Amino acid sequence: MKSILTRRFPPEIKAPINPVYGEPIKKIYLGETYHGPTQPLFVPYSSFLRHALIVGSTGSGKTTTASRIATELSKYSKVIVVDWNGEYLGLLNSGIHYRVSSSNPVPIVGDDVEEVVNVFEEVLSLTPPQAFILEKALGNRVPESLTEVLDRIEESVEDSRWFLESKLSLLRKLSTISKPKYAKVFERRGVSRFLKLLVSSEGPMIADVSSLSDSTARKLASLFVLKLAEYLKLRRLVKNDLHLVVDEVHNLIGMNEGFLSRLHAEVRKLGIGLVIITQSPSIISKGILTNTNIKVVHTLKSREDIELISRSLGLYQYDVANLIARLEVGEALIDYTGLTKPALVRIEPPT
Repeated sequence: MKSILTRRFPPEIKAPINPVYGEPIKKIYLGETYHGPTQPLFVPYSSFLRHALIVGSTGSGKTTTASRIATELSKYSKVIVVDWNGEYLGLLNSGIHYRVSSSNPVPIVGDDVEEVVNVFEEVLSLTPPQAFILEKALGNRVPESLTEVLDRIEESVEDSRWFLESKLSLLRKLSTISKPKYAKVFERRGVSRFLKLLVSSEGPMIADVSSLSDSTARKLASLFVLKLAEYLKLRRLVKNDLHLVVDEVHNLIGMNEGFLSRLHAEVRKLGIGLVIITQSPSIISKGILTNTNIKVVHTLKSREDIELISRSLGLYQYDVANLIARLEVGEALIDYTGLTKPALVRIEPPT
């Protein structure tokens, strides 16, 4: 195989005319290729409904790339950016900033108590007895607020020593997010406000969880935003396609299959596309890494990460690994179904 540095890069992916409807196919502009003929690189919009993965070390340009993609996607669909560190407000020039707080709550949604329990189980790493106690306490009704969750657990009657011990340990795990300042952050009343803002937004909607100082509260808020998006699409309250840009995803998921992995596997049929961003591809699940159509690789420093992402691109060899380690800020190796080979691209900042 020739070195990627000397291979020709794919020509511009033009917008062919749809032979049935006579309309141009939607496309997403990311930047220009280099180390070869300089050409604009466009990715078909439909490819993003099969999910995208952006990886790179801190400071490599991931957030700028995600902002570019979010801005482009918002021309054709609704976009929610789950902002872990509060970085997107300064990068996106349009849209709505939803700063999660008691004034802008994250609703606990779902018609099935089991779904709510699964989110808490993922966030708090609940043991099977703790998850059982939570599900038993909630009964058949989805709670209106986090306060109601705590009240129902405390009211549950202990009928054995193991139940009491598990109940107390469950309450301890919930103690970090049961402080008064979080009492109104997780409330079902937030559904209508969130939906109204999302539908009216002419650009990406930033769901900013950075104001929550506790990492457990941030994780819970992030996962409930994702659950809310699925809820709104299932009930057809959002008619457009919906894309979820999930930053710092390593804070939300590990190698175990959890809520986000399930979402990744199932939501495409609802018209939801995920754009997943992480510093380290080695800590996300194999299913997410394997079943993501678009991969945007900024510079990586860890040998394990470089080897893993190179294999996922089918390009593992010394010069490719060396290239990934030496990419400059804003440069990325991009691959997706439809390209004959990956392209080296300088990402264009959002405008």
